[in-house]
Amino acid sequence: MASENRAQEAAEYASAGALILHAGKSEEALALFTRALALDGNNVRAHMGRSAALTQLGRLDEGFRAAQRALALAPENAVAWSMLSNCLRRLGRLEEARRGYEKSLALAPDESRVLYNVACFWASVGNEEECRRYLARAFPLVEPHTLDLADRDPDLAPYVGTAWFKKLLKQAKAGRKGPSPP
Repeated sequence: MASENRAQEAAEYASAGALILHAGKSEEALALFTRALALDGNNVRAHMGRSAALTQLGRLDEGFRAAQRALALAPENAVAWSMLSNCLRRLGRLEEARRGYEKSLALAPDESRVLYNVACFWASVGNEEECRRYLARAFPLVEPHTLDLADRDPDLAPYVGTAWFKKLLKQAKAGRKGPSPP
């Protein structure tokens, strides 16, 4: 019973960390993910969140190791593959990143986070056509907070001012049901 309670508490910390991370509070999110992992070292979501927070903080090697741990725990998790690929991309290991994104797409071709991250990859290597193609698939599926932040995402900066980007984003926001949460 105690281990179930610890796992549940860890899951709650990981969920809270994810919300805070999306609000741009990387340090605070990292603390929550770390707390979750102290309770349950096998919490894949906490490892992935820790990877994202560390990466946002510029601590790329640590982010990479956290992504590797998530993938070791869940080798068929498409989002974990995508997180690892994000780290590889930021480390300049572009061919490895591309292969990782391909693996994540093979595992979950319609997963919104995977599609969005693949679009960011293509933007980072200057392939506007592929970036556009993946954003067209991702935007209708992503969570509202992702749409709210997309035009400020540094990975997508080269294309934020284009007519096609503005149109895709506007269409996706119009397709939402109800207002965005605070």
